[in-house]
This record gives sequence, C-alpha cells and structure tokens, in this order.
Amino acid sequence: MTDPHTLVDRLVTELPAWLPARRWFAGKDRPITSVRNLVTTVLLSGDPMLLHVVVEVAQSDRAERYQLLIGSRTHLPEHLGSSWIGTFDGLPCYEATADADLTCHLLDMIIDESRTGPIAFEHEPDVETGRRAARPADHVRAEQHSLVYGNQYILKLFRKLSPGLNPDLRLHRALWEVGCQHIARPLGAITADESTTLAMLQQFLPDAVDGWAMATTSVRDLMAVWTVRPTRRAATSPVRPTASGRPWRPCTPISSGRWASRRWTRTNSTAPCGPCWPGWRRSPRWSRTGRVRSRAARRVRAGA
Repeated sequence: MTDPHTLVDRLVTELPAWLPARRWFAGKDRPITSVRNLVTTVLLSGDPMLLHVVVEVAQSDRAERYQLLIGSRTHLPEHLGSSWIGTFDGLPCYEATADADLTCHLLDMIIDESRTGPIAFEHEPDVETGRRAARPADHVRAEQHSLVYGNQYILKLFRKLSPGLNPDLRLHRALWEVGCQHIARPLGAITADESTTLAMLQQFLPDAVDGWAMATTSVRDLMAVWTVRPTRRAATSPVRPTASGRPWRPCTPISSGRWASRRWTRTNSTAPCGPCWPGWRRSPRWSRTGRVRSRAARRVRAGA
C-alpha cells in the first residue's frame, strides 16, 4: 500500500497544470511558479482512500493556500473520469468532491464531532442532524464547490484558505442568533488548527434557486431577447398584449436596425418599448424602411 504522504508529494507535481482549469482557483491571471504540500490528513484509509490536502500555490508575487479533497481507489468509476488528476503506482488519484462514497463520511464526522489530526468536525449547539440522511445528490453544485446531502444539508467548501473564522460562517451565526429566519440555518463547521475554517454545513432549502444556474439562465434569456431583430411586419419579434391593449415588444438600442428610425420624446442610448416607458409617444416623422433617421439616433451615433 502506497504511503499517503508519498502519494501526495508525487501528486503536487501535476497540480500546476490541473489547478488553472478549476473554476474556484483564483490565480488564473498569472502562471503558477510552484505548488508545495503543507499538510496531509488521512480522513479515510483503505480502498477507497480519502485525503485532505492543504497546498501552497506560489505565483509571481504571492503565495496562497488552497484545500483539496483527494480520493484514490484501485478502479476509477467512469463518472469520476473528469476529476482525474494522475495515476501513481497504479492508483488513480482524483478530486474527491464528486465521489459520493467518500464525501458522505464528511457528514458522519460532523455528526460525531470527530477530530482527525489538525482537523475538527463539529456541529452547532442544540442542533440534531440525522445520521446519513442519505448520500450527496447526484449533482454537485458550483462545479464541485458545495455538496448537497439528501436535500437536507449543504456543505460549502472554502477552497481558498485564510487565517481565522470565515466571514461567511461568522455572519450566518450572528444572524441566526438574533432570530433571522431568512437565511439557511448554520448546522456545523469543519476547522483546522482551531482557527481556519475549511467548510460550513447549513440547512438545505429545497425551494431555493441555485445562484449560478439562475444567473446563466437570466443572461441567456436576455441575449435571446436582444438578438431578435424585427422585420417590416415584426414577424420575428415576440408580441404580447399589455394592460393598455397595445402590443409589447422588447426594448432595442435606438441605433440598431429599423427601430433606429423611430423618434422618441426622451431618449438616452436605448429606446424602450412603449409599455416599458410611461409617457412615451412616437414621432410622426419616421420611416418604415429606416431611411429617415431621427435626431436622437444621430446624436447616439455621433457619441453625443
């Protein structure tokens, strides 16, 4: 059986090429000079094996600490292929946050308030957590940044480490202590050396919307609206009735296409549709073919 510390020492040689592709890595703007293993803690021995690794990533003018959950097993399942880092002595090593068989032990250790080496697992006072409400969900949110357990708990990992209590954990604790009901209740935490916060366990709200998915959906919908260009009969533009009975169409920059030929009483760089701007009126001087440009459109094009 390969010694875990020897395995990690060989693994860090692959990290300069592997880390920049991670979304949570904050040093994408400059090349990595070196990666040094600081602390290796065995959370689960055997096959599979779970290691907690703290590395120091050195770049041109800074050195920052990051935590990794490393898994190793004889046979790597197909769904973990995208998390693979390297193979050493015949053992594939991979980022373990996507491995439900390993990450379920993190929840068990918080429930038991275990301590392994410098890492302490603890739950909040007066909190009762069900033993293994089941395993993490099939998907891992924010690209292996948070783990959702059975739609009951969510474990947020703080990849980039800083000394002291994490402000996110401190804020949630303070809000819950004063009776705020509009946050996910903090249930526990994982700390190292009693000073550095590694992760925070919270109540999972099943009706909540994932922030990243919500943002990408909103941007996609916005781009879909703005790329629609109305034809002469506006056949390609979505039309919906409004309270006033007038048809509604998306707002479009005044300097684009045939809509640029319409003159609006008040304008900035964007000409809104009627229902979006109360008090609007269309100037009688406009052309369907767009050959007659309004004074406002000329100002926009001139950069005034």
